[in-house]
Amino acid sequence: MLTELDLEILGMEMQMGMRVQAMGRDPNELVRSMRALPPALISAYWTTDYATRIDGVEVVVRVPDPTPEPLAADSWAIITACNPRSVPLPERDNRRRQALLAELVALHDYRALPAAGQSADGSWSEPGLLVLGIPYALARAFGSCFGQHAVVFAEAGGPVELAFCDGGP
Repeated sequence: MLTELDLEILGMEMQMGMRVQAMGRDPNELVRSMRALPPALISAYWTTDYATRIDGVEVVVRVPDPTPEPLAADSWAIITACNPRSVPLPERDNRRRQALLAELVALHDYRALPAAGQSADGSWSEPGLLVLGIPYALARAFGSCFGQHAVVFAEAGGPVELAFCDGGP
């Protein structure tokens, strides 16, 4: 018997699968990645608000919404180095990992802005970086380097999506 959460996840799989297929990527890979994670975690990604400030204005994105206008001109990703595989680390370790991510992004000459993800109920938040102009494969690679299940990604004018990273759950 399917639960309400199972039905919600199936709807997400269909919606995201059609979108990634329209962008020329393999929807089966996306579905496999989603099914490898607990449904509650997928739901949490889907309902998290990802926020940054651009030119002094707060911009909030959410999977699978359209990309907001301040970000619509180029590809971008929100990447964190904190809490790999959704396992909480001490704040000191997360700060060190975030500093390493910032160095990696800078080495590749991408512009990055502070960002954060916050759960819908406000019980959880995590810092990240909004990396402007980064391609899909590199955004996933950066997430993989820091043990993330996924990064938030959008192509120019496309919808906000979860880009699942390699390495499994």
